[in-house]
Amino acid sequence: MEEYQIFPSTVWSIDLDLDLEAIRREVVKFKSIAPSRNYSNVGGYQGHCFDYKPLIKAIKDNVPRYEDPELGDLFISTWVNINTRGNSNRRHTHSDGINFLSGVFYLTVPEESGNIRFYDPKQPVYYSMADLRYYGLGKSEHTYVIPAKENRLLYFPSWLEHEVDQSFSDEERISISFNLVRKKDVERYQEILNFS
Repeated sequence: MEEYQIFPSTVWSIDLDLDLEAIRREVVKFKSIAPSRNYSNVGGYQGHCFDYKPLIKAIKDNVPRYEDPELGDLFISTWVNINTRGNSNRRHTHSDGINFLSGVFYLTVPEESGNIRFYDPKQPVYYSMADLRYYGLGKSEHTYVIPAKENRLLYFPSWLEHEVDQSFSDEERISISFNLVRKKDVERYQEILNFS
């Protein structure tokens, strides 16, 4: 008997070769002037609008692309996350109807400092269905953990629920998260605003 696993949710990963020490220096400067905001973070630091050009370029240059349709120009918003012992990021999405892709770049990753965990988007449906009690009972495949690694860049759909596990390290785990928006989507919303 054949079994088909259909409708996957894709996460893309690429290991870069950026100058991590240079980015760390910029993060230290940024943290000294940008206040921490509380969105998904449980403790730790989350500072928005980190604009380090070599990293921004690497994120845009490595976006997964198809030849058709043309992707077009991209806008990016970034933020720095710094977690230490006991800090984590609650389960959340970045979906707001205009974000094209979301992602994270790992700058420092001490041991046991927390990994990103993705949730199966069909999960609420699973719990209400009889087949789960037979085929899904005891399986842990409703979440998927991708290990954090220094200089690793991940892209994922903005609607895909995720969280960052609690850190058990006294050292700082530093990542830069981002959302990408296509210029053509911004223009479409601008047309709607102009029409009204």
